[in-house]
Amino acid sequence: MNEARICGAFSTVPSSLFADMLAIGNGDFRDMVRHLRCRLEGHPPGFHFDLVWQLDDARQGEMWAIWSDGRDAEAVFIRPDCPGGTEACTLFEQHPGRCSFNFCDPVADVLLAGLESEMWIPRGRRTPPTR
Repeated sequence: MNEARICGAFSTVPSSLFADMLAIGNGDFRDMVRHLRCRLEGHPPGFHFDLVWQLDDARQGEMWAIWSDGRDAEAVFIRPDCPGGTEACTLFEQHPGRCSFNFCDPVADVLLAGLESEMWIPRGRRTPPTR
């Protein structure tokens, strides 16, 4: 079992950064993320990164926010997706640390497990239907 985990440090995008995001990005601004959680593999204190906007033109890359411990996001940048080798990596090209397929996100795993169970049990029912 893979014991390496996502960093998961939290932050927010301050309103002052939205103008910068709109100036350099394209797409529906309603898709911008305001609450951040570092997507890198667990790492020592320092800088953190999260995807804030999946742009309309994937060839352009995606918009990422950067922040340091205990602070709001300080800047945004656009970077192409990580090529990831033989597997898909959900991070940006030349990211620090290992690719995302090398570590787990326990919070996402719990959420996905909950969604999977909801797909099989109709709302209001406590047990799956019998065949």
